[in-house]
Amino acid sequence: MPIQFFTPLLIHQPQTEFQTSQILAIRSVQQFQIYQIGYVNGNSDTESYLAKLNSLDRTKAQTYTSWAKMRRSLFEIKLIVLNVKEAEN
Repeated sequence: MPIQFFTPLLIHQPQTEFQTSQILAIRSVQQFQIYQIGYVNGNSDTESYLAKLNSLDRTKAQTYTSWAKMRRSLFEIKLIVLNVKEAEN
């Protein structure tokens, strides 16, 4: 079997994207919680509340997508380093 080389970018870029999306998601949740308090107190309408909620859901979905990319790149590294049978465990 030929020796395969991989670059650190194989894991570094997805890892950085995931960490960034985690930070943005945490901030989005905090901002939504503050907005939600205002909504409960009558400082906003239902339409804008649902728009903020939809935005929060999109942010969470982007975070999950980043996590999936990072997990996939980790699996690819395992495939390079280990054989297929060991990588699946």
